[in-house]
Amino acid sequence: CSFVEIYLEKVYDLLQAWREDLRIGNGERGEACVVGASEVCCLDVSDVYALLARGNAYRTKASTDQNTDSSRSHAVFTLRLEKVNRENGTQLSSRLLLVDPAGSEVGRQKSTRGKDTPTAFEGKMINASLASLGNTVRAVLAEQGKAKARNSSKNAPSPSKLAQLLRPCFGGNWFTTIICTGSSSSYNINETINTLKFGQQVREIRNTP
Repeated sequence: CSFVEIYLEKVYDLLQAWREDLRIGNGERGEACVVGASEVCCLDVSDVYALLARGNAYRTKASTDQNTDSSRSHAVFTLRLEKVNRENGTQLSSRLLLVDPAGSEVGRQKSTRGKDTPTAFEGKMINASLASLGNTVRAVLAEQGKAKARNSSKNAPSPSKLAQLLRPCFGGNWFTTIICTGSSSSYNINETINTLKFGQQVREIRNTP
């Protein structure tokens, strides 16, 4: 297992106390992965839960208008599974990614507009990262002939770190499930609608696991 967070477009290892910006590279199958992230061998479920608790303790959080303990980063927990046939030596492997993205702060930015505060800057970076993920989903839909490409690949902005890591989950050799969280409050109506639109777009993508 490994556990990282993406904070202000920098990738940090949540299983280590020190803060070192890690880079994203290509794994064995050419898929994006975090180079240099710690990997811990887990023997049972309790080991996995212990790692989750340990990593969450290091995750970047702050108090905001909407949440007293708001996560200011995207968290990615990766569980790599291996199965070995002891008779013939064949091996099967797979990866399970559990992703907890920071919530959109479009509504909150209205109240912090013009304010030079750490949380306001974090909100801008979070929104830009989520927008990049939305662009990635639309690009996959365009590749599958289910939408028109808005940007040419030449002029398209560079994908965020979150979009780079999750790109194989859309249209690739993965089973992907997304839980969209909305709010019944009229104050958050725009964010809820945008979240549902994103979920609707994702449902149109076809993966080939």
